[in-house]
Amino acid sequence: MIYGIIVFGIGFMMISPVSAFISALFFRSYLRDMAVSEGRKFSVWQGIIVMLCVFGLFEIHNQINVRGMDMAAFGNSDEHIRGVKLLRAFGSESEMLKSCYGMNRRNNIMFLWQDVFKKNFHYLWDDMPSTEKWDMPSTKRSREIYYRVTGKPFNSVPPPKYSSRSEWWDSGLGGEKVSQKIEGLWLNASRLDGKIEPDAATSYLEWTMVFKNDSRIQQEARAQILLPKGGVVSRLTLWVNGEEREAAFSTRGKARAAYNSVVHQRRDPVLVSYDGADRILMQCFPVPPTGEMKIRIGMTSPLTLDSKDEGMMTIPRILENNFGIAEGFGHSVWIDSKTPLSSSEKSLISTEDGFVLKGDIYESFSDASVVIRVRRSAEILSAWTPDPTDNTSAVYQTIAETTSQPPNQAIFVIDGSVGMKEHIPAITDALSLVPAGVRYGVIFASDKTETLSSSASEKDMQTIALQLKNADYIGGCDNVSALEQAWDMANPELNPVIIWIHATQPLLLKSAEGLTQRLQLNKRGGWIDVQAAPGPNRIIKVLKKTDKPEILSMSKSLGDDIKRILSTSKQKQFEFSRKNLRKEEVESLKPDVQTSSHIALLWANSEILTYYKAGNTDEAVNLASRYRLVTPVSSAVVLENKQQYKDAGLEVPEYKPGKDYDFNDVVMEDKNIGGSAVPEPATLWLLFIGIVLAGIWKMWKNRSVTDKRLS
Repeated sequence: MIYGIIVFGIGFMMISPVSAFISALFFRSYLRDMAVSEGRKFSVWQGIIVMLCVFGLFEIHNQINVRGMDMAAFGNSDEHIRGVKLLRAFGSESEMLKSCYGMNRRNNIMFLWQDVFKKNFHYLWDDMPSTEKWDMPSTKRSREIYYRVTGKPFNSVPPPKYSSRSEWWDSGLGGEKVSQKIEGLWLNASRLDGKIEPDAATSYLEWTMVFKNDSRIQQEARAQILLPKGGVVSRLTLWVNGEEREAAFSTRGKARAAYNSVVHQRRDPVLVSYDGADRILMQCFPVPPTGEMKIRIGMTSPLTLDSKDEGMMTIPRILENNFGIAEGFGHSVWIDSKTPLSSSEKSLISTEDGFVLKGDIYESFSDASVVIRVRRSAEILSAWTPDPTDNTSAVYQTIAETTSQPPNQAIFVIDGSVGMKEHIPAITDALSLVPAGVRYGVIFASDKTETLSSSASEKDMQTIALQLKNADYIGGCDNVSALEQAWDMANPELNPVIIWIHATQPLLLKSAEGLTQRLQLNKRGGWIDVQAAPGPNRIIKVLKKTDKPEILSMSKSLGDDIKRILSTSKQKQFEFSRKNLRKEEVESLKPDVQTSSHIALLWANSEILTYYKAGNTDEAVNLASRYRLVTPVSSAVVLENKQQYKDAGLEVPEYKPGKDYDFNDVVMEDKNIGGSAVPEPATLWLLFIGIVLAGIWKMWKNRSVTDKRLS
């Protein structure tokens, strides 16, 4: 019988509280009789006190976490910092992570008391200070607190595994942020193909990605991608039913509206939009349950010239993603050129002639910069290409050597976040060896912004470097206030440069309006962004209509990068100039070489940014649509069929396959784009159910006819 209850009696579990109560009464009677027989005093209260102490030990840690979250979320600036410090010392990272996903219901005594108190004594509740109410922080606020406490973006770690909500609830679906990590969604394949034109000093890369969904429902893959310096997205494709489809380029609002419309229909769109300087946001939906989705992003970028005979570029990187990348995952790379190539990445191997660089990169593209170097002819300083949108025009490019003046004032803004800890030795070594003749300022962005010096000499910097080496690097810190102070400290007469060295900045912890104002009013002075640790940078994203900062192309040595910035010798630089002229005028200039149309795309991108910063949005939109580029005013979207493009008011391009992709291979036509040939899984299920029901109805009808005949 007992065996039968264990195996088949799962239904008895619902009466377990009653059986536990009966057992407690039985043991209470037994213990009382035993105490009387031994002549000892029996007390119920002793047991109750012990029970409360045991429960209290389990509850106290949870209450500390709740109290810290409340102080950090609803307190003033001082209470906020105390709450963050309390969570760093005693908080539960797993509980904070649950709050980031909106799953942390406070199933504890204080939460039950709060509900009763709010319901029956609301007139007292309304008069209580905010820090005494113990409210639930919003998911947005919880994510800020998680970053402040841990120094990590909440979506850089796997979601809580013990709740099925992490699978079906995606708050970022169709939004403009990467948002939360999705369990079961993976980058399943990654391939980067590229071609470098050394004469034109340009490169074109195509990144093909395949996403796999192991979950039971459709999911959206999202990622923020860092392009090569000065790069722009010039192509986007999506595979629909095994066929590669090209993107339509339109205004940001129109493209996003088309994407969201198709997302709501559970069809197959992909959207790429501008997400800050040299950054894009990629999102595609739906990655089907236990299925895959394949996309390709094409990027045009200029080379950075270290000298007339050598150029360099960095491979694009994933800064933030809502999908997983398995440990040991390999990104396949193949880049070719007409001249020898080399790379900082040891796993990339050159062919015997050196014109092809290939291999697999087994670390995540988000972990480090991979630099590609290419040899070029020092005599070729001008190039041209026909304008792909106008047969009578051409784009003319020149490369000119200039000399930069060294700064007389250098202000360092050092991020105090935990992600900086491993980089501090290299930074302090470089700061202790700064050149003489420059006035130095150092601002440390910790929980509170601290000015270490506003006018230090090279000798003083050795003491400051020691202070930075001994400082605490913990959690995530606000850098906006420190940058504002740096610009207030800058003296325009000294040709100042602000060098911001920081870890990831996944959240904007303070409004950047004050910083934007300073950038727009300070016409003199430079700002160099040195991101020591990989990840998103929300501060850069909001500075849309400014020319600052200059994002440093990182090498493998952070210390060498800082020394290069501070070099007091006059540095040689190479600047590109691109103009759109009449063909006859270009021919009269006798350019050195004719190249592909990618220099025309770079000219158009530069013009679009100029129009955008000047507030001339209409001209910017017209150029972006003509040259099919993703810019601050335009996005690229791929839809599933011809009707969806028509409904959204978008033109449909068609790609003519060739050996190498070029702008001229795309024609603006609206043919051969039909509907989906394979129905969606839901449609197949409905069709199957309909057939089964029709069969049952047919059998029932035939049986009725047979019964009538027999009767």
